[in-house]
Amino acid sequence: MPETPVPTQPHGLVWGIKKSFVEYVGSLDDGTITARSGALTTDDGGFSFGAGEVDLSADLSAGKMSFTGDVILSGHEGMMHVRLLDPAIELVGTHAVLSVAADTVEGTDPDQARIVIARMYSGGFADQGDTLQWRVNTVLLTDEGAALFGKQYPSGQMMDEIVAHIPRPAA
Repeated sequence: MPETPVPTQPHGLVWGIKKSFVEYVGSLDDGTITARSGALTTDDGGFSFGAGEVDLSADLSAGKMSFTGDVILSGHEGMMHVRLLDPAIELVGTHAVLSVAADTVEGTDPDQARIVIARMYSGGFADQGDTLQWRVNTVLLTDEGAALFGKQYPSGQMMDEIVAHIPRPAA
């Protein structure tokens, strides 16, 4: 498996989403890929989101890591529109969930602040001095995640790995 690059920002989230999907959007005559508001494109075509708030338990087994940025992939004369806005990872027991701001999916209840687009398994922290790295290889779309991708992928579809770099919490 190719090595996921370090974020282009000192702390943040790196996610290729699904390389074949990003390449497909880029190949469309009207395909556009936009990273803005704290998100950047990485050298390998993935995306880096800036660091937001981090609230983790002392043993790093529970909590939330928030990130900032907006990635939009669109094409097919507006019929395809995927927006990943301000992602967040919540550690919940034996797994974690990835959510994005809820205004990114048509039909989402306007009172709902976020939607969970993926469940993640086998993630863990690695000590990197002043930084902690959290890496997860098993990233599976939820029903809401499948809806976000216009049902191009089913619920349970494996997506690209996610790597987060966060500041080491104060002792």
